[in-house]
Amino acid sequence: MAIALSTPVKDVMLMAFANKIATQDGNGKLIFYGDSRPTGGAAIANQIKYAEASLPPPNPQNIMDGVYTVIGIPSTLVLANGKTTWVRLVNGSGEWITDLNVGLSGSDAEVIVTDQDVLQGGSIIVHSLTFRL
Repeated sequence: MAIALSTPVKDVMLMAFANKIATQDGNGKLIFYGDSRPTGGAAIANQIKYAEASLPPPNPQNIMDGVYTVIGIPSTLVLANGKTTWVRLVNGSGEWITDLNVGLSGSDAEVIVTDQDVLQGGSIIVHSLTFRL
């Protein structure tokens, strides 16, 4: 049975989540990969790392109605050619937080980018990163 939560409780939970992403060592990062996604934080095997984007510090104003939207993610340099399909979110200490889907506008992916097909030397532009409870 699913637990129904009030919106204020969801917002508090999302703020706690956001605060776990930033650590004394810095803000979190999105690490972009292609190929198959490992199970729940398992080690990266043969996946190609396409890029790494630093996240801005958590902002309580970006949490509303049970949704946390990270805005202001800078574009990042692409390290290899390919198609990015998922990202690993790590905290400022490099510890695994979660793995997320990458997609285009209109998809149900958590990370929305301009283009999933990336070219070395180009950039990945993240339009949005959204967490919903």
